[in-house]
Amino acid sequence: MQLSNYGDYAIQGVLLPPHDAAMHPGSPNIRHTANDHWLVVRGEALKRHGYDQYTGLATYLMEHECYSGRTFSKGDDYIFGCAGGAETPGSPGVWRRMGTNHHIAKVLKQLTSLHVP
Repeated sequence: MQLSNYGDYAIQGVLLPPHDAAMHPGSPNIRHTANDHWLVVRGEALKRHGYDQYTGLATYLMEHECYSGRTFSKGDDYIFGCAGGAETPGSPGVWRRMGTNHHIAKVLKQLTSLHVP
C-alpha cells in the first residue's frame, strides 16, 4: 500500500475561524494561488469602508503577474468582471468560493503537467 504525501488546504487554513468570527467581519481580502505562493490582497474594515473595496482589489489582482487571465477559471472570470463593473463586489463568502475555484484549476493544471516516470 502506498500512502499519499500530498496535502492541500487550498486558500483556507487548516484551522477554522473561531465561532464568534461572524461578529468581527474584518477586512475584505482576495486570496489567489500563484505557481509557488499565495497572493493576498486586503482592504480596510468592511463596516467602515464597505464591500465596494473588492472592485479595487480585483483590479489590483488583475494587473498582477500571477493573474492567469479571465478564461483560466470561473474565479478568474469573476475577478475580471468585478474589476470591470460587470459583476457585483460580492461578499467574503463569494470571494472564498471564487478563490477556491481558481485554486482547484491551478492545482489541476500543475498536476496534469507533472512528468511521472
